[in-house]
Amino acid sequence: MCGVESNPKALHDDFVAFGLAPPEEPVQPDFVIWPEHKTAYEVFKICETQWNFHPVEGVWVGLNYQVVFAVLAQQAIPSKEHAAILDLIRVMERAILTRKDK
Repeated sequence: MCGVESNPKALHDDFVAFGLAPPEEPVQPDFVIWPEHKTAYEVFKICETQWNFHPVEGVWVGLNYQVVFAVLAQQAIPSKEHAAILDLIRVMERAILTRKDK
């Protein structure tokens, strides 16, 4: 669970909508996204299913950056922010690829 925006009522309603018992205690985020990283995190989450996969070796090789650039445009993020956002996305991408290798 992410700490970008916590909405306990929405979480409770989601549990009920799926026929599940909501947690008795409020769910605490596993981590907090700093405000200056929020846009990069949101772009990364939108792209989280857009990985390039090596069919022979059976490993993830990285994000499909055509999709990343399309999301940056679709979200109307100013081009002057793209380089900084891409740097942060690459950090998250590298972290995931490093974990997948273990």
